[in-house]
Amino acid sequence: MFATKDQFLFEFVKGAIHLSKKDYSFLYNISLLVKDKKFLTANQTKLFDKLILKYQKQIKKYGYDSAILLHLPWNTQVVESKIEYLQAKVSIFGNNIIIKSPFNSQFITNFKKIYLQQFTWDKNQKQYVAPFSTYNLKISTQIIPKYFDNYVFSDEVHRLLETVTTYESIKFWNPTLIKVGDSFYIIAVNEYLYNAIKDITLNDDPKTLFLLSQYGVEIDQTVTQQNQKLLFAGNFMNTIDIEYIETLVTMLKELNIETVFTARDIIHNKQISNEIKLAFLEKGINCKPFNHENKHRGILLKGTSFHSGSFQGVDKVITITNSRPIKIR
Repeated sequence: MFATKDQFLFEFVKGAIHLSKKDYSFLYNISLLVKDKKFLTANQTKLFDKLILKYQKQIKKYGYDSAILLHLPWNTQVVESKIEYLQAKVSIFGNNIIIKSPFNSQFITNFKKIYLQQFTWDKNQKQYVAPFSTYNLKISTQIIPKYFDNYVFSDEVHRLLETVTTYESIKFWNPTLIKVGDSFYIIAVNEYLYNAIKDITLNDDPKTLFLLSQYGVEIDQTVTQQNQKLLFAGNFMNTIDIEYIETLVTMLKELNIETVFTARDIIHNKQISNEIKLAFLEKGINCKPFNHENKHRGILLKGTSFHSGSFQGVDKVITITNSRPIKIR
């Protein structure tokens, strides 16, 4: 039999008892602390006792009495758990963001899955470290409250978060055409965009919205008012079903469109391609294959399977869907 819990701890991690990955990780970590003659916290010893009870059936098979094991003393020094070991904390030190937290397997697993997160584990300091950036600050301050009830942010982090709250009421971050009363304004505009569009008369004419959309200006619902023609004219990206091709041709004709380009997934569908070409040609609109060397601007018609990294030379992108039932012979 064992004289101390330290002795049983090393037996626990040898592999005779089948442990979950999380439990083995905990036992292995505290076995390193014991081996290095460091202290254990009261919380760590309490969790160790819980694992003895959790695996008592397996322990009994090896001839050990869990009740006796629970009453064994620790040879390693046990100290009361300090608040810093029970509390998660986000702080800023120099040019780095620091996360310190109690062990939480769900937090660790999901933290690693965050897209483009730059935090690395500092084994010596037992903390996560990342270069200071607004993105890393956002990650750390949003994930910690999800997995820890007891957490704090340093004074510097609090100050930065309070600065951000002043922008919460801001509705528009991108250049946007809005209507106030009978007047039209473009807000969130920068100097370069202003110089490019300053001679455009602002109104809710579809041609005006179409022109502004080519400069990246968004159109607010105060202007479009759920009007489908205005929504179509003011959006750079649109989707329409093949069943409404005649409506599409009419709207493009009203916008004075002279040329449309068809992507390869439209061209390869002979039936749809011929139908589209005929509909546009009847209205006097040219229909040409799309490639990145097109010298003339126009509208791009594409299917759902076409993807392009660039739409240079394109005034509007329209995805054609096909809801027609498939005939099975």
